[in-house]
Amino acid sequence: MSTVHYAAGDEPIPGSGYRLVSFLGRGGFGEVWKATAPGGTEVALKVIRFGSREGRKEFRALQLVKRIRHPNLVPIIGFWLKSQEGEILDDEAVRQAETGPAAPALPTETMAVPLSLTSSSDEAAELIMAMGLGDQSLMDRFEKCRQEGLPGIPDQELLAYLDDSAEALDFLNSPVHDLGSGPVAIQHCDIKPHNLMIVGGSAQVCDFGLARIMGSDRATTAAASLAYAAPETLIEGKPSGATDQYSLAVTFFEMKTGKLPYLDLTLAAVVDAKRNEKLDFSDLPEATQAVLRRATSNDPGKRYASCREMVEMLRRSLAEPGSAADRAAKKGSRRTLLVAAAAGVIAVALWLGWRGLPVGWETIQGGGGAARTPSTLPPANVPAPTPAGVVQPEKARPPEVPALATLEQAEAHFRQGQLSAAIEDYNRLIGQQPRDGRPLLGRARCYLQQKLVAQAIADLEAARQLDPPAEIGPQEQVQFAEAYLDRSKPALDKRDFAAAVADLQRASQLAPRDVRAFSRLGVAWAGQGQWQKAADSLTAALEIKPYDGDYLARGRAYRELKQLDKAIADYNEAVRLNPQNALAYSALGSAYMDKDDLPHSVAAYGEAIKLWTGDPAANSRLVNARLLRANVWLQEGKKNDEAAADVAEVVKLLRPDDRNSASELLDALDALVTAYADDHQFAKAAQWAQKAIELAPDESTRSAYRERLKKYQAAGANP
Repeated sequence: MSTVHYAAGDEPIPGSGYRLVSFLGRGGFGEVWKATAPGGTEVALKVIRFGSREGRKEFRALQLVKRIRHPNLVPIIGFWLKSQEGEILDDEAVRQAETGPAAPALPTETMAVPLSLTSSSDEAAELIMAMGLGDQSLMDRFEKCRQEGLPGIPDQELLAYLDDSAEALDFLNSPVHDLGSGPVAIQHCDIKPHNLMIVGGSAQVCDFGLARIMGSDRATTAAASLAYAAPETLIEGKPSGATDQYSLAVTFFEMKTGKLPYLDLTLAAVVDAKRNEKLDFSDLPEATQAVLRRATSNDPGKRYASCREMVEMLRRSLAEPGSAADRAAKKGSRRTLLVAAAAGVIAVALWLGWRGLPVGWETIQGGGGAARTPSTLPPANVPAPTPAGVVQPEKARPPEVPALATLEQAEAHFRQGQLSAAIEDYNRLIGQQPRDGRPLLGRARCYLQQKLVAQAIADLEAARQLDPPAEIGPQEQVQFAEAYLDRSKPALDKRDFAAAVADLQRASQLAPRDVRAFSRLGVAWAGQGQWQKAADSLTAALEIKPYDGDYLARGRAYRELKQLDKAIADYNEAVRLNPQNALAYSALGSAYMDKDDLPHSVAAYGEAIKLWTGDPAANSRLVNARLLRANVWLQEGKKNDEAAADVAEVVKLLRPDDRNSASELLDALDALVTAYADDHQFAKAAQWAQKAIELAPDESTRSAYRERLKKYQAAGANP
């Protein structure tokens, strides 16, 4: 098997003029890059290991949609198959990969046979696809709305995106596509927010890895992302003409409310909810619930006649008399904007809460906590609202007193611990001298003493903009840095990385020797994909105090920057400082694998496996490490039995609710079966093909492995 790893500036299709610009994401079997095409236009390049199950699915789906064009479908510009030696295969090799040797034209039942059984697949190592480049996915847009304090994408904007998506899906679902043997309909089978791209304000449907023909006499099977999948694909293994409508309805609910319509997200609970029509839409008006219940009916025949009809009914339900949308519409567009803006400000205080600091090298995690108050600065000439428990300033106009005398009096009250009196003095002075930053700074000190962090920061930032500017002493710098650090916690947990960066930069300026500011700043830059800035911030933290967690985080940044030697050095330093850091060993294994240093990769994964074995809390990490090591064994060659041992352990360890690892296990089984067959160890190939049949998630996969099992049994009987 070939390991896909490219860097910015590479030309993965030699002589084509396509050059990689920036890395967009990585899956288990490939990468997606932003690239420039000949002439300088921008595209997305998807690079997939062709020999994998994922690669074969992508290639089969590509044959269905490569000639289909629609304004709301992400265009497929071109595709190439690349050999193990890095050469682009000619058209004849591509034709054989499409159909198999001596196979008739598509669509045929040949599509159900894994491409690894065709001779051409032995030559192809990578599938490279050039596609249109979107601005962001629907999920990206949803996350931005959440960062602004909204529960989801605003109704009219969301419905506009769904209109576009419905146009594309209804076009795909119509029996008008002639692929060689008469018109057929196509179901996408994997509609979810990540596969709906926003391009110039409109939506386009992308990622056709599960697309299936819907011929009138053809029984095909499908699998999809569990939360969005229609029950007929999960329970019966057969998509219907309304499968995509079901997924689009679940997508709408999540993008509007921020929730999935299930009371429990375990595998068994989700499947049960789908089977028994127990999806929970109770967060929406009853009229909207009724539309979604029909669109997610277990009986596809009871759903709407088209996706467009469903979206139109959703629009009507949200505009019914008495609904929030109806009331807003009656107040006029300008009033609606003002109300929405006010709701956003209020929602920021309600939605942003600290749920904990990042704990892992791959993800940022969290739990619950206190709400964060927005840091909007009050006008400098208006006293800030006085918090509960603090003496209110006098309502009557204060007597005219010299400003300096009042400032001295306020400072005296502050030094004596009489904070309420000091705040009253500062409020008077702010009204008298609106351009003097000293009273605002004084009041900020009082708020700090009262643990009113947001108010203290607001006064400090206002004070630093005035003349004469506020001067902060060394002790106060430390106190205000602590305030910024406190305020960064909920922003980090909420993944509001821009706000976290702003606060942490101020903290690092006020306390340049506080390692926490630079360490957290590295995490915040990483959250924005600013890997060089993340590495620089973590370097500053490590210069103050070496810490294995910061070496681990910086190694991640270097790995994203394709600076593998630096990443490996950091991971090694992390395990030197803390030999019990299993995450660092696992990361080291991945970095060595990226570098094709397979023996060192195996050794590093082995150390991680030793540390995680026997720890129930680390079960999913242990499963992942064994799957990764099995993959490395197979890449080394002649290490099939070692890989099989790891796969066997994963089968024992895998939990029913671990869907991601279940999918990766099946891919490992597929690779293991192929490796044994390639080495003519047909008995062992048959043994693992039988295990794949037992673990397969759908009838399509089971059927494919039964065919392979028969082939290997026959080959073993007639060596």
